[in-house]
Amino acid sequence: MKKTMKLTFLAILMTLFIFCLCMAASSDNSCDGHWKGHFVDSARGWPVDVDMTISGNTGIWIAHLGNHRASQSPCREVEFPVTVLKCTESKFHFFVDGSSVERRGSTCPTFTARLVRKDADTAEGVKNGEKPLQMIRQSRPSNR
Repeated sequence: MKKTMKLTFLAILMTLFIFCLCMAASSDNSCDGHWKGHFVDSARGWPVDVDMTISGNTGIWIAHLGNHRASQSPCREVEFPVTVLKCTESKFHFFVDGSSVERRGSTCPTFTARLVRKDADTAEGVKNGEKPLQMIRQSRPSNR
């Protein structure tokens, strides 16, 4: 009888362990993937669309500067390094280092974005503490 109870108890523990592993695997807090974003250039009031690809704690940010003239916008269509500062179920914070790229004698903007995740694929918040920014994940890595 004691042996049967021990085996039953072990079976229940194993079932709970497997269940917890499955739940952890199904909740994707990762920020990996391709994101599209949008904000308004506060200097001119023009819309700016961005593409950002994240893998682990690093990524690439590219700004598509709509109405900006290419000759006056040395930072358009340039890949800037991204560092993910926080990626949780509820928060997505990252740093874009424009200073690492020098174009035509000027450095590009550097900023921190602090976003709240509305769901696994949508995040909204601010960049530089004031400019509204919305990011929507378009795709996830194929190995997930």
